[in-house]
Amino acid sequence: MWFSPKGDDMTLSVGLYRFKFNWIAVLITLVAFILLARLGSWQLSRAVEKEQRLEQIEQYKKLNEISLTDVLQISESYDPTGVTVKLNGSFASPQSWLLDNKIVKGKTGYDVLLALQVLGQKHAVLVNMGWIRADYAQRDVLPSFDIPAGEVAVTGFVKAKDLASFALSNESINNQAWPQRTQQIHLDILEQQSGLTFHPFVVYAQQDDDFGFTHHYQPVVMPPQKHRAYALQWFLLSIAVVVIFILASRESNAEKIDEQS
Repeated sequence: MWFSPKGDDMTLSVGLYRFKFNWIAVLITLVAFILLARLGSWQLSRAVEKEQRLEQIEQYKKLNEISLTDVLQISESYDPTGVTVKLNGSFASPQSWLLDNKIVKGKTGYDVLLALQVLGQKHAVLVNMGWIRADYAQRDVLPSFDIPAGEVAVTGFVKAKDLASFALSNESINNQAWPQRTQQIHLDILEQQSGLTFHPFVVYAQQDDDFGFTHHYQPVVMPPQKHRAYALQWFLLSIAVVVIFILASRESNAEKIDEQS
């Protein structure tokens, strides 16, 4: 085995084969390998996070339905995401939002967000009531729905992290028409729009009385096994990039000897 640098190329001879490497190609291959390997590592870390979340949810299931006071106590030390809470109160009106770009069973629509004034609580709780269908061909026409009146009982899952998603446009704070269309959940913006103060989480309604909305929220959408499958794909791609580069750089010493003789 021997190395032989020649200009912008480097030659490595091993047995019957000689490998001619271009430094630019080496750099591109290295960058691609590192990027793909890091994507695989990220998927593995996501798998660990999902396992921890599932374990946490299983622990919370033992608590059954708890009160808002209990959720606030849990949130002082732990992430309450996944706990099931039961709330009693009344919905603020007309404050309401339509969370954009929600697809359920292949149909487009919105998630309806309402502000629940919990009995005995100064702050309101933002409740995702579920999904309603909408005709996106007429974007200016928002679907109609009724805000439940009087005292209600809401049971649902708590979500305290990753509330905001990808936004297609900036949110309007001055628009006073209700309901307001929003493309992500930023509690501070919703507070400015409504004049209310929210607890730092969202409750996704799951009670039997759905008030005409479709429940579709799942605390964990993608299981750890799928993240590991994606990680394996990324790692295999990183290895494939290196193998293809090596094979593309390979030359036969025997062929070179024949050409020179």
